[in-house]
Amino acid sequence: MNLKKSLLLSLGAFTVIGVWTRLYINTPSELDVQSISTSSNIRIFVARPSFWEGAGALQLLRTANSSDGLNNRNDGYQTFTISGYTADTYYDNATGNGGFDEYAVAGIVYYEIPYVDIDGKWFDLVRIDPANSNNVWNDVGNIQFSAGMNHRILRIWGNGGGLVTNISGGSAESRNIANSSLVPILTGYLTCSNTSYNGYGAYTDLRDNFNLEGRSGLSSVSITDFTFTNTGGVISYDYSTSGNRSVSTTLQAKVDRMKSISGN
Repeated sequence: MNLKKSLLLSLGAFTVIGVWTRLYINTPSELDVQSISTSSNIRIFVARPSFWEGAGALQLLRTANSSDGLNNRNDGYQTFTISGYTADTYYDNATGNGGFDEYAVAGIVYYEIPYVDIDGKWFDLVRIDPANSNNVWNDVGNIQFSAGMNHRILRIWGNGGGLVTNISGGSAESRNIANSSLVPILTGYLTCSNTSYNGYGAYTDLRDNFNLEGRSGLSSVSITDFTFTNTGGVISYDYSTSGNRSVSTTLQAKVDRMKSISGN
């Protein structure tokens, strides 16, 4: 699905000027930074124990319209596999500096899924026997997704039997992850979309949960962005699934632009 919004930016303000299949921004030379695969998707980030991927386990995020639907694999039941990974060690009990002593951590993984497939629905994270899909080795339990859960890192705890979902703001564990680990997180947001689930409408949550304005060194971390056309100073991005992502810019440019457009 294409992002069907068009905004005109001028002197830090914006005006909605119509509904189009592309986004047109009046700006001299700055690059926007977005690389999520389609504007209808979000990313769910999870810190998982190292054993979670052991024995060839299927590591699934499952959704359904109800808690019973998850248990019975009906009522809109769907499964999603891991989309990406970042090797952050903050949560690790041996090499990290976060004070976590539960287990060794196998980095941070994310599931990129359509927002409509999880908004208001029930979900869980499971390890499943690759030889028998009915044999669930570990299950964090059934959780109802609420707005903003995707703007933080969810952490599996209790030897794989639970999921921390509610730590955010100044207390957020994710404020201390490495700058490089922010790359797949922030590129999961469309800088010029006003949505609260994957656009600049989420900026205040991202700012607080990841300490975006208190970090240094973001300008040295590169991001691959959508390509664009520049016609008379008007930069045009195509947020379609076929968008070409080959322009390099930085995390700092991403943060600065989202902050400016959001007005926060």
